[in-house]
Amino acid sequence: MKRLVTIILVFLLCINLAGCAPEAGPKNYSQNTSLIKIENKNDLYFDPDTKVVYFIFSESLNYGGYGYMSPYYAANGLPYLYDVNSHTLIEIEK
Repeated sequence: MKRLVTIILVFLLCINLAGCAPEAGPKNYSQNTSLIKIENKNDLYFDPDTKVVYFIFSESLNYGGYGYMSPYYAANGLPYLYDVNSHTLIEIEK
């Protein structure tokens, strides 16, 4: 009898720990950080102070998610800079 009650309690505990959550909202990093989205470039943002370009990848489902943020590197191994006036990515020369 104790075994049956234990199994039922564990089952009910597992059901109570699993919950439903609303769908994730739109990704808007400009509200959470000082990074500014680069228009017409997917997942690219730049820091207005340093002008360094970052690649941000993020996926979420309910309250969980995964992703990363990394500088966006050019072929020479150095990060790109963003020119605000011409709206172009600039390679840093070695």
